[in-house]
Amino acid sequence: KKGKDGVEAIGKIMSTLRANVSDSLLGKTVISKRDFSLGYEGLPKSDVIQFVLEDNTYITARPSGTEPKIKYYFCVVGKTETEANEKLMKIMKEFEEFVDEKSY
Repeated sequence: KKGKDGVEAIGKIMSTLRANVSDSLLGKTVISKRDFSLGYEGLPKSDVIQFVLEDNTYITARPSGTEPKIKYYFCVVGKTETEANEKLMKIMKEFEEFVDEKSY
């Protein structure tokens, strides 16, 4: 989406992530929810939210500063590079489905 529709969609997705994720995400316990819009550990306030899951997966979301889209960052841990890559692909797919389901 572009223009006003894109900005509204981004706002809705970020609001959804803030409001609809508390104890679990993608079937895993949320160990930490870091909402940088409230300030976090002395950092300046920013429209960024990060989830740390029980398996040390990190999922971070922030609106792009130059385009009408949200950027997602994923960090996963695996015993091997192959395991980590497979886990990353799975988490990315599941998170995209979660956002699509909750935001529209």
